[in-house]
Amino acid sequence: MASREEDEVVLGVRRRRAARRINERLKLLSALLNNGAVAMFAAGLFVPLSQMHEIHVDRFTMLWLLAAIALHIMGQLVLGRLESEE
Repeated sequence: MASREEDEVVLGVRRRRAARRINERLKLLSALLNNGAVAMFAAGLFVPLSQMHEIHVDRFTMLWLLAAIALHIMGQLVLGRLESEE
């Protein structure tokens, strides 16, 4: 039979591995959200600017920019859910 201390060590190792796995998934989700924010920012700002010679911000552009900001904030909130790996 394994001693109680060995069982605690094994459980600690499993918890650290689980925390690392969860943290990596959360980081990937955050990167996905942030990359979506960059794409929306580009679609909302650079595409309209490339089609006209003057700066014109309409509702559609503002909607894309606000959606980009919202996705970026969501990515930051996801990073706040990271678990301690100790």
